[in-house]
Amino acid sequence: MQSRILSLASTHELLSKNSWCGASLEEIVQREFAPYAKDNIDIGGPSIALQRDAALTVSMVLHELATNAVKYGALSDWNGRVSVGWFWVPSKCSPDRLAIVWQEIGGPPVTAPSGSGYGTGLIRELLPYELGGTVNLEFARDGVRCRLEIPADWVSSTAAHINRDQDRVDPVGLNS
Repeated sequence: MQSRILSLASTHELLSKNSWCGASLEEIVQREFAPYAKDNIDIGGPSIALQRDAALTVSMVLHELATNAVKYGALSDWNGRVSVGWFWVPSKCSPDRLAIVWQEIGGPPVTAPSGSGYGTGLIRELLPYELGGTVNLEFARDGVRCRLEIPADWVSSTAAHINRDQDRVDPVGLNS
């Protein structure tokens, strides 16, 4: 519970620094991994700033994924790695969406939890409820995979002029 509060405090600090207008997705991801400061974490994607509510929601989901990776997943093993990448997903029928892909590799074999605890429920339910996005969480034997998709409306207007055509490529090869 204390780590969740510290995670929220870190995101609030970041938002406060930016006058509550939004926060860089890259900095949010970096802050969630900061307590673990390992060389086996890869992050990357286009320069994106999320609006305040999206920044808080995404940081909470990423915190739960990171916590689970440290306790049970790839970050609980010296050989494990975590990749987090983000990219634009074009849509002809609706506005574009921002995809955030989490992939654990090389950790202990994964078994799906028998029930849904608070953290897993938060990962699956918070983003759709708060942002109208989608979550695909897989407990694959070779590593947890999670794909989050957020409507483009939640990207900060300060980042609205990003050339999305050059940022549609899945930078970490995790496009599903």
